[in-house]
Amino acid sequence: MKKILISMLALFAIATTASAQNNTIDGHEYVDLGLPSGTLWATCNVGATSPEEYGDHFAWGETQPKKDYSWETYKWCKGTYTTLTKYCTDKSYGHEGFTDELITLEAEDDAATANWGEGWRMPTSAEIKELLDNTESKGVTQNGVNGRLFTAANGNSIFLPASGGYRSGGSLNYVGSGGGYWSSSLLGGIPADAYCLYFLYFDSGNVDRGNDDRSCGQCVRPVINKRNIASEYVDLGLPSGVKWATCNVGATSPEEYGEYFAWGETTKKDTYSWETYVLCDGSYNTLTKYCNASKYGKDGFTDELTTLQSADDAATANWGEGWRTPTQAEFEELVANTKSKWTTLNGVNGYEFTAENGNSIFLPAVSHIDNTTLNNSGESGIYWTASLWSLPQHADNPSIAFFMDFNSSEVATTFGTNRCFGMNIRPVFGENQTPTGIEYNSRETLNNSHYYSIDGKRLSGEPTKKGVYIVNGRKVVK
Repeated sequence: MKKILISMLALFAIATTASAQNNTIDGHEYVDLGLPSGTLWATCNVGATSPEEYGDHFAWGETQPKKDYSWETYKWCKGTYTTLTKYCTDKSYGHEGFTDELITLEAEDDAATANWGEGWRMPTSAEIKELLDNTESKGVTQNGVNGRLFTAANGNSIFLPASGGYRSGGSLNYVGSGGGYWSSSLLGGIPADAYCLYFLYFDSGNVDRGNDDRSCGQCVRPVINKRNIASEYVDLGLPSGVKWATCNVGATSPEEYGEYFAWGETTKKDTYSWETYVLCDGSYNTLTKYCNASKYGKDGFTDELTTLQSADDAATANWGEGWRTPTQAEFEELVANTKSKWTTLNGVNGYEFTAENGNSIFLPAVSHIDNTTLNNSGESGIYWTASLWSLPQHADNPSIAFFMDFNSSEVATTFGTNRCFGMNIRPVFGENQTPTGIEYNSRETLNNSHYYSIDGKRLSGEPTKKGVYIVNGRKVVK
């Protein structure tokens, strides 16, 4: 006899409030609740066009609604819960002892993916738990429809209507008072059940993650990964064929700043200094990777690496294979093959780069973090490249990496600064076509006479003290 741990007849439907950002992909709106995983929740159910609409009900692993929800009509069995033909981890539940060890719905069996397109999917059991753990919920009536409102710490929220559920036939139960929403996760130990989110009475505090017969009909509230939202690119028709992303790593819109990374690190942190930098032993002259000069390496270490490897590339690590941080030469290519102007997008200052084919990208004016201080954000834009500092005619300083720099009065160009600083990253997509020997002569055409200190800090004018400085991308001695 099959055990039912928690029989749930209803789950949740999600709607945004006025405070939530209005973001869509493929015509479907989502809300960023600031969840630790970055998972974004849709504002309405599959088959619905507003948060209050119930939408369609589905048996678990089926992609079309139907009239009769029972084991006799269930796609993945031979008429009973002990004759499963897919998603079975226990031979006592499988048809003629069948097992396949599948515990998460494949894309072709996911009602969200099948009906809304690639990227959208049903939430996992863990993602439902994350939603419950990181929001406060209460029973409300929204536009005349009962349900529960889940509000996150960032103020954004989703509404889950009391959409009821189908059990053992064609009768819709608990509609208007309870709700049940499928996850994509099979119940461990009982493969005839799957996890879901449910509430039996919308105005009570009993909202939980439970499980129900896979043959039952429940609603589906899709989710999408943040990287699927962010990972959109624009073809600017550049000679190299490289495509530029529409927003920064950690952002979901072009004007959003996103997250800050030290050069060669893949996660954000609180303090950006040599003491916290992972690719050294506490100082700029104890480098442990990307070092082509022994006096900067720990115990004389060198490895001659001059371009970030994928394991150390924040774009690749956060957005997936194919995405990467642009090289110094690719930033030069962007500047040389587009018209740029200082502008404002949705109240955010930045630079717009427009190509001959009419396509464009907007880079917000995000500055850098030195230790814990964010400098000049909104006044200038500074972005990491994947390229270690190197000038053929001068001694290398591998504690410095190239970055892109712009402000309201000058065209963007590239200089170098301390690798330990925190900066934003605008990814590119496509194979790196940068030649092994970088050409620097193109810098001389950029009509940029600003002077920088050796660690990449811009000076207010031509220096009066003797020393080594950087101008037009070259070291000069005063």
